[in-house]
Amino acid sequence: MGQEAYARLVARFHPGCRLIRAWRLTGGASAESIALEIEAPGGRSFRRVVRRHGEGDRAVNPAVALDEYRLLQVLRAEGFAVPAAYEHDDSGRILSTPYIVTGFVEGTAEVALASRPFCTERAAAELAHLHRLKARDPRLAFLARRDPLSTRELAEERAADADWDVEQVIRQALERRWPLPAEGEAVLLHGDFWPGNLLWQGERLAAVIDWEDACLGDPLVDLGPARLELLWAWGEAAVESFTAHYRALTGRPLAALALYDLWCALRALLRLPGWGLPAAEQAEKRLLLRGFVDAALTAL
Repeated sequence: MGQEAYARLVARFHPGCRLIRAWRLTGGASAESIALEIEAPGGRSFRRVVRRHGEGDRAVNPAVALDEYRLLQVLRAEGFAVPAAYEHDDSGRILSTPYIVTGFVEGTAEVALASRPFCTERAAAELAHLHRLKARDPRLAFLARRDPLSTRELAEERAADADWDVEQVIRQALERRWPLPAEGEAVLLHGDFWPGNLLWQGERLAAVIDWEDACLGDPLVDLGPARLELLWAWGEAAVESFTAHYRALTGRPLAALALYDLWCALRALLRLPGWGLPAAEQAEKRLLLRGFVDAALTAL
């Protein structure tokens, strides 16, 4: 998308301002995020982000842009660390697909090794805080149509041949216990709560981003994948600290956590070959994933 379209967007939502530059932000495999630097009259500059959801997200949820826009407004009103949601447009007049305009948050997903223990607990606190928002909250009714534990994707997809053995072990364990037991009342889920979606300013959590997968469901639907991603990113100690801190803050016994660990491990196993990772990184993730599965099976 050329600069001209974003210049028109600036003119529409910020009359009298002009676009200085537009650039693509890294990360976000399913949605494109374009940062805009804008000059206001008098020379002051500010930044915005344009988020356009990919074809896959729109196929799952045609209203994904509107849903994320509305959800960010709810979360900001509740005091969560999320970008401000300024605009939503599905008219097709400027960009061909729906998009939202949010605030630009300075921060990085990279966390210094010495800061990881504190940041791990801070991340657990944010997820625990999020899970206090109940699915019955009328402000979240637009998310109710999502099914985070749908079995269709698991039934249709298969892992790489090299992972056939562990895939079968996981499937058999899940089939004996499906549907997965609920940990508690359905809550608001981020849907992709992992270190890459947390922006930090030092040890301050600046924002949780990328809410296109948000839905309503059991809190363990968030917790299991977060644990696996933390294992991959920050190691086993971070997983244990994150889980313990979350348990202490929520008071949940997490009795079914091992089953949800297996569920998220299977989803990751099915998708791992398609992530385009270097061979060495893919091999490391596969090795850690197998250990994660072994621990879950032992805990059953």
